[in-house]
Amino acid sequence: MNDRQTIRISDELISECHLRMTESIKLTEAATAIDRSVFEIQKTYEIALAESRQTLLLLQELEFKFGDRVLEVGAGYGLASICLAMMGFEVVALEPGGIGFEENRLASIAFAKSCGVLLDHITESAESYDFSQMEKFRLIISNNVLEHIPDVDRALTNLNNALSTDGVMVHSCANYSFPFEPHFGIPLMPMIPRFTSKLLPQSIVSSGLWRSLNFIKYSQVKRNSRRSQMTCGFRKGTMSKSIQRLRLDQEFSERHAAISRLVRWRLLYRFLLLMTSIPRRFATPMDFIICFPGEEESKNVRTWMRSR
Repeated sequence: MNDRQTIRISDELISECHLRMTESIKLTEAATAIDRSVFEIQKTYEIALAESRQTLLLLQELEFKFGDRVLEVGAGYGLASICLAMMGFEVVALEPGGIGFEENRLASIAFAKSCGVLLDHITESAESYDFSQMEKFRLIISNNVLEHIPDVDRALTNLNNALSTDGVMVHSCANYSFPFEPHFGIPLMPMIPRFTSKLLPQSIVSSGLWRSLNFIKYSQVKRNSRRSQMTCGFRKGTMSKSIQRLRLDQEFSERHAAISRLVRWRLLYRFLLLMTSIPRRFATPMDFIICFPGEEESKNVRTWMRSR
């Protein structure tokens, strides 16, 4: 009989842990760890802080047990992982620090230390790490990460092997079936987005961020799940939620200045919201959940698919 305490990831719990974390973090320690000044990492930290809350909100209303194992893929500065550890999970933060993200791993270790939180860190990639010697994870999560993994098919297959049979994987990332690149705020060539590089200025094409993009698509995720004999579901409303966030979240709006200027116009805003009624296979970003066959009828999966 399993009598471990149930943890429901509510908005209240997310807010409580997020506040405890921000009050504990010492930017000076992270700045020293990555050999940069506090001023230099301040903006990156603020972005990571906002995105860590969005990562946690992907899990809203899901229920797990105290001590369940959680893997955050592409943990970045580790802020969401720290909050999950505060909730009572056993957390592993995977952060190899690839192209454009070299400082993340060291910052994650420093932030966890300043919060007095124990995190296990994996510094290899999601494609290459051997999970066979580890206990399986009840939850695997990533937010705005999969589009930066060089061999995303191999990574997803490898992560399937790390998931417990009663567990879930929750991912949110760009869907390049829709011809738009959200990091740079630029349109892409339909069907063959990577060919857009031939039309872009060198300042973009040569950047580490652009070179890290793999242009993942809805159809690619579906094929991988079928091939791995896993069940995959995509949540409705992700595109409209992102457009609304452009009007409600100032920090997010500043990072996506070009499209944010458009949504300030009421008619254009309404038009963009109407456009979000397109089929899920073309909507961006895409939020999806992966589980073993039969687990799609579990409370967690049904709750997650209904929520927005």
